[in-house]
Amino acid sequence: MKKLLSAIIILSMVIGINSCKKYPDGPLLSLRSKTARMVNEWVIDKVMSKGVDVTDQYPKDYLLSLKKDDTYSKTDNAIVSDGKWVFLDKKSQLQLTETKSGTQYVFTILRLKNKELTLEQVVNTETITFYMVVKP
Repeated sequence: MKKLLSAIIILSMVIGINSCKKYPDGPLLSLRSKTARMVNEWVIDKVMSKGVDVTDQYPKDYLLSLKKDDTYSKTDNAIVSDGKWVFLDKKSQLQLTETKSGTQYVFTILRLKNKELTLEQVVNTETITFYMVVKP
């Protein structure tokens, strides 16, 4: 009877932990909040579109800096833009809103670790996956 009860408790814990997993490719458990993991300076490691590596189509100087005060700055081909960032849909999406133009970019978060971020964006029916790492 004790073995059965122990097995049920262990099974419940495993199912409970798996259901807490927020992102499809994210960590099973993290001691840092999602905001604390998101706030960082991110650079592109790889970009995939339709199963093809298209990283060379993105600038080498691309830098996305997400700050604690919900602002961001982005460097892209030596052009710096800034705005506000916010989580959407129970923190499963990231929205960037540019200050000057008001343009909004929405990304689905696939992975959010301390030093790894994977975002997916649909542009004109094309899905683009950005694999990002913390700036070295």
